[in-house]
Amino acid sequence: MRSLKSFYHFLGSIQFAVTLIALAACFMVVGTWIESLTDSHRSAVQFIYHNPFFKILLIAFFVNILVSALRRWPFRWKHTPFLLTHLGLLMIIAGVFVKNIYGVQGSLEIREGSGSHHFFSVENPIVSLEKKGFLEKEIYPLKTSNWGKLELLPPESKIWPDIQIELVSYAPHSAEKIDTWIHQNEGRIAGLRSFPVHTWEGNEGSLPYSCQAKLHHSGSSPWRIYAFRTAHVEKLAKELFLQTAEIAISDTKNDQLLCHMPLREALTESITWKEGNGTVALDFDFSTFTGFNQPCVRMEGFYKQAFKIKTQLIGKQALVNQNDLVLQMGKAPIALDLVCSPSLTFIENEDGDVYLLAFDSNGEVYSQHFKNGALDKIRVYDQGFGGYWATATIPFSNLPNTRKEREAARLHHLAIQLRQTLRPNSTLPPPVQLFADACQKGQQDFVSSLLLFLHEWDKQGGWVMPFSASLPNKLTLLLESLEWKTLSPIDFKACYWLALLSQEMEAKFWAGEDLSFFLKEKGWPYPIPPLTEKQFSAFMADFTQQVYALSADLPPLDSRTLPTPLSAAALLSAYFRLYSLHLSHFQAVQNQELAEICQSYFASQFLEAQLQEILHTSKGYFELVETLPENAQVWLALQNACHSLVPFFFKKGSEDKLTKEEMLQLIALTLPLPICETAYPGEKIQADLATSSPITLECPLSYSYQPLPTLEKLEANMPLLKLNIKRGTEEETHALSFKAYGTYLRQPILGGEYRIGFQAKTEEIPYHLRLKNARQIPYAQSPQAYNYECDLVVMDQKKGTQIETTLSMNCVYETWDGYRFYLANMTPATEISAKKVQVVVNYDPAKSLLTYPGAALLSLGIFLLFWASSSQKKK
Repeated sequence: MRSLKSFYHFLGSIQFAVTLIALAACFMVVGTWIESLTDSHRSAVQFIYHNPFFKILLIAFFVNILVSALRRWPFRWKHTPFLLTHLGLLMIIAGVFVKNIYGVQGSLEIREGSGSHHFFSVENPIVSLEKKGFLEKEIYPLKTSNWGKLELLPPESKIWPDIQIELVSYAPHSAEKIDTWIHQNEGRIAGLRSFPVHTWEGNEGSLPYSCQAKLHHSGSSPWRIYAFRTAHVEKLAKELFLQTAEIAISDTKNDQLLCHMPLREALTESITWKEGNGTVALDFDFSTFTGFNQPCVRMEGFYKQAFKIKTQLIGKQALVNQNDLVLQMGKAPIALDLVCSPSLTFIENEDGDVYLLAFDSNGEVYSQHFKNGALDKIRVYDQGFGGYWATATIPFSNLPNTRKEREAARLHHLAIQLRQTLRPNSTLPPPVQLFADACQKGQQDFVSSLLLFLHEWDKQGGWVMPFSASLPNKLTLLLESLEWKTLSPIDFKACYWLALLSQEMEAKFWAGEDLSFFLKEKGWPYPIPPLTEKQFSAFMADFTQQVYALSADLPPLDSRTLPTPLSAAALLSAYFRLYSLHLSHFQAVQNQELAEICQSYFASQFLEAQLQEILHTSKGYFELVETLPENAQVWLALQNACHSLVPFFFKKGSEDKLTKEEMLQLIALTLPLPICETAYPGEKIQADLATSSPITLECPLSYSYQPLPTLEKLEANMPLLKLNIKRGTEEETHALSFKAYGTYLRQPILGGEYRIGFQAKTEEIPYHLRLKNARQIPYAQSPQAYNYECDLVVMDQKKGTQIETTLSMNCVYETWDGYRFYLANMTPATEISAKKVQVVVNYDPAKSLLTYPGAALLSLGIFLLFWASSSQKKK
């Protein structure tokens, strides 16, 4: 009995209290050291503050304080400060235990415009099982036993008794790899057989392709498909392009082929051909960070005159030969085209990232990056029960997309724009009106004839049309009917002298002669500065206006001399120059997507072919169709033949047929074509139009995991489970990595009937938080943010009220019943997602009942102890 009494007094003794304080100090020091060493608060919590010994220490504190107070029995008034102090300490310690057992600690992730009242408790991992067509979920908690072993507990309510889940193994940390187009040693595309993946070490030699496939339709040309693993992605990409690409050099004016050779060979040596030579340079401009930026092929040399052209390989100007030497003077004397074997390449680097590269038959390039674990977009089938798929959209059409076809398509698009704009009584510039009168007189379509003239002039590459230019018969007849007499003598004289002088000036300039001597001999009154090639077009624009200003002082013309068709073309082009009209000025305003322009061009070509075949004529379509009865067999045949054109011109489905009004509208806007480069069979053009959309490829996502050593910072660990799932005789094994906030792809299992995931437990709070706006506040004149804010609507689901508040890094919102909300993080918006914030929720149920009252009693007791001791000293 005496020993029991001694133990009782020891529990309330000052010696025991000092011992507990020393132990607590040791725990605090170790906890602070662990948190500082690992930069992990969770490590300190797990090893110290949630340690059973630390909990025993708190219980010992509680017992010491309680026994210390009880030893004062029977209590007197003088014990009041002492008892208040000890009661406050007991309430605070009790509040700690109540918070650990019944408190709430977690976080919500909310996107702008959305809301949530469920938070994720990262400290409580679970395995979630869902069945297709059911809203219920089976929740399997995971708990660590007293011996440190992780155990998968059975669900509280078993919904699907035929499913058995067992924990096979566990790793505290792992690395996840999401396989897309390359899985292990095989490449894969949905709808095709798997194909081999080759390893490339950067050595030279021919690169083998893995297979071939027709990506558009069964009648289209096959594509070569390559698959590689390498650490030299950028070098391999360029090697593949050089292996497949060839260049063709032709005369711009007559399309005569001058040279055809592999691009790799053209890059290593100077190219020569009859009357010309040149050098080629490739700026591949591909990076693993940004993909293709501005890849292009450049060529410069001499052919009748100096030239310098650039052909871009991507974008709206892809494959177009840009005259880099002289702007706004038409095309260079030679044309450069690329010829490639269409190829599709998948390259995986050492980090598991996959790069998709596509080269079409004309040398246009495209790239897409599939970053391991961070895909921009995926395709989800049947809410995930049908699996997850990576997608790639390659913007290459099956329609002919050569340089010449693209030029013809742009002219056709320009013709449609002009026909939509022009009205019967539209006021036209004088040179255009002169040409329109000739078209009316010759019963030719004005728009198509005008663009044909501008196109032929652009091909010649001069300031005005050369006297020696060879023109189509259609233009020759129109030029013969131009009414030059309608021009004032001043305008005609300016046109004549501009046409005559400009051709002589161009010849001397490209021969390297000084134009100032030539014009001085002609008596030109203005000084001529030294000129470079890039300054020549601007000088010619000024010279044109000077000619017109001095036209009254220029030598007279022989009025009996009438222009021949060839000289008429030069005069007309000079007249256009007086009003700053050239094809480059018209094409500069085109802003529609090139793919749509090409589709419209080929659809119009198909329409013209059907009209010729059914109406048995090559002109007068509008008048013939207008007179057809709607029940006539010819009209019905034409309507059925052209129904596939509806989606290309009208916002309707292909199952809808063209009305007569729509057919007449199409004929009036799209026909005739200014130029038609190739004869395209009707059946093939229809098949190609039906598959002219970009190529869309898919492949299933596959997950692979590798256990790794545990990181010091526990928050950065990604635990891994290996589960054995049974249903009757079926048995599957799946690996799952932990996803803290539930924003992940749950894996389909058992034939897609179920899906399973490993995540933090979700719990509900009585408040619904809706994010209105999130923003970052930068420093003055700096993009760097010093604070983050968000506007939240907090809806109390108990009372049915709501309040709007602003959270920031230093501003916390607390509800009337003790829920506290902190802004922990903000994720900026991307092209495919809105801004997202992470809000930490904290709830201490004992705060108002135990912790805060206990702190008040402790403060009051200490205050009374101080004054009581002071009073006793005075006495």
